[in-house]
Order: sequence, then C-alpha cells, then structure tokens
Amino acid sequence: MGRSSHGICRSCLFPKPPRSKHCSLCGTCISRFDHHCIWLNTCVGANNYRFFLLLLVSLTVVLAYGAWLTYSILDADLQARFPGPRPRLDTFTRSSRSGISGRSITTPQRWSHSLSWSRWLSLLGLATQSHVRIGTVGLLALLAWPLAAGFLLYHIYLIWAGTTTNESGKWADLREDITDGFAWRAERERIMGPDAECCVLGGVKVGDAWPTRGRWIVIRVFDDRGWRGAGRGEDDSATIWDRVESLADVENVYDLGFWENLKDAFSLRGQVFYQ
Repeated sequence: MGRSSHGICRSCLFPKPPRSKHCSLCGTCISRFDHHCIWLNTCVGANNYRFFLLLLVSLTVVLAYGAWLTYSILDADLQARFPGPRPRLDTFTRSSRSGISGRSITTPQRWSHSLSWSRWLSLLGLATQSHVRIGTVGLLALLAWPLAAGFLLYHIYLIWAGTTTNESGKWADLREDITDGFAWRAERERIMGPDAECCVLGGVKVGDAWPTRGRWIVIRVFDDRGWRGAGRGEDDSATIWDRVESLADVENVYDLGFWENLKDAFSLRGQVFYQ
C-alpha cells in the first residue's frame, strides 16, 4: 500500500512524494515521515531516522550499563560491610604417608547468600542511603531502560514490517475499513496504464523510482452507489474494482525484506527534502 496524498501539499504547495506528510508543528513537509518527537522537538523522517535509531541503541545500552554499574558499586559496599567468612575445601595436597589430604581455607561469602527478597531489598536500600547520588542515578536508569528498550524493539518491528509509525496508524484504519466493507482494490495497469510513472507528481519528478511496484490500487469508498458500474473493462461481466476481504489482500510495496528495509532506513534512497 502506498499513496501520494493527492500529489501536492495544500499547506506549503510542494509536490508530495509517497510516505511524506506535512507537519503542522514544524510547518513543513517531511519526507518518509515517521513521527514528531516531542523529546527532540523535531520530526523524525528521511533526514534523521538513522540518527534516531542510533540514539535509541546508544540510550538503551547506556541505561543498561548505568544500572549495572550502580548495582556493582552498591554490591561492593555491602560486601565490605557483611563479608561473612565461609570455610570450603579448596585445594588438595598429596602426602607419601597419608595419601590425599584436604586443606581447608576460608573465602568471603556473598552478602546476598540465602537472603529473602525482602531482606535483599532492605540491604540494597541501606546501601542506597549511603550513596544517595549514585543510587538515585542508578534507579532512574533502571526505570528508564524498559522504555528505551521497548521503543527500540518497536522500531525494529517497524523496519521488519516495512512501515513507519505514521503508516502503522493508516494500516490500523484500513483494517477497520476492510472489516466494515469500505475498502476496494483494482489492478494498477487497468487504472493507470502499464507505462504510468509512479514518481512524477504534477509534472515534477519527486524522487527516484522505488525498487518494487505495486500491482494493486486500494481505495476507501464509504458510499459505493453510482461508481461501481462506471469502471468496467471490455468484458461487462467483470468489474474493475473488487472488495478487499482481508488485510492480507493489500500489498506493502515498501516491505523489501528486513535487511533491505534496514538498509533503506540508513540510506537516502528515493527521498526528497524540503528543510
């Protein structure tokens, strides 16, 4: 599925390539629009999506490392307070008279050994009170890590599916329209002809041709009276438009496979920039 949103942006009057959107907050059209990020105070699109992915990766790694480093510091502090020696049979020596004999030595026992979860949390809280700044930063890192990791996994899923955050919402809307019987499809060649240029809008070339070309054109019609009989081929018994029965009947021309999608996310293929 892909469309050009009528070809010309009604706000900035620029030709709109597929996957673009006009952002009212930024006041410009964004090529390969994903979403407007309130944390970055800018849109995420073709220009900066690769940097956004690297930001998510680095943020996830840094938060995980910060939480682990904090626990290491608190763990060392508790180990110094509660060493708890424990004997164990460590080495063996051979004697010509008595055969094999063992030598017992002592090693520090872990402070967390055989502790209940409540006791373990209490001691960890005690160490945090002794290192308030370190404990606070570590706790924030621990709480923020699932958010960063979840956001990263979500965008990995979007790359795997060959879509964007903005397009995922459109797919959800299309699923509802299919359920309600409002979605129809027709073969592209029967509508536009076999030689139609997909990357020319309003007489202006807006980008390089996409590697794949969709077979179907999908529309949403909320009142099909008066138009279904208008488009017929040479055989009057066959209509051009067919009702879409499921989301599987709608092809995603932007899904080139995970590795190609990932390559596309880090490249500038077929993009137009207005900033």
